[in-house]
Amino acid sequence: AAPRRAPVERWSPEEDDRLRRGVDMFAARNWRRISAVVGTKKAVQCMQRWKRSLRPDLKKGRWTQEEDALLIELITQGYKTWAELSNRIAGRSAKQCRERWTHHLNPAVNKDVFTPEEDWTIVSTQAAIGNRWSHIAAMLPGRTENAVKIRWKTCHR
Repeated sequence: AAPRRAPVERWSPEEDDRLRRGVDMFAARNWRRISAVVGTKKAVQCMQRWKRSLRPDLKKGRWTQEEDALLIELITQGYKTWAELSNRIAGRSAKQCRERWTHHLNPAVNKDVFTPEEDWTIVSTQAAIGNRWSHIAAMLPGRTENAVKIRWKTCHR
């Protein structure tokens, strides 16, 4: 079995406020000092929370056609990391870019309605090996692990 990650400790609204205050004080540069202002999180946690969730220029919600076209263009140009690529799309995080590509834009993704055979594979394999969505998705060409997990949940309503 794969090693388990440590449980994620959610950020409280008060911690977010202290993070904003620290970023105001140190201009999103000295994460060690910003961490001291927050008081309950490590420097790397503060940096990630700011860059991935709280920074004011971060866009949330629907992608525009222009953003989709730019993402596709950057991927075809061969950008190596999502972080590097996201620096070229104003207001979008690396995670947003990765998820947009993986779940919506990648031409290898099968977006057709699931077949009864695929449903059987998902349900029977999950019963045998548990929630190992990437293993199950590997059995269904073009299906993402996220799509497989959502489909399994739909079948179990």
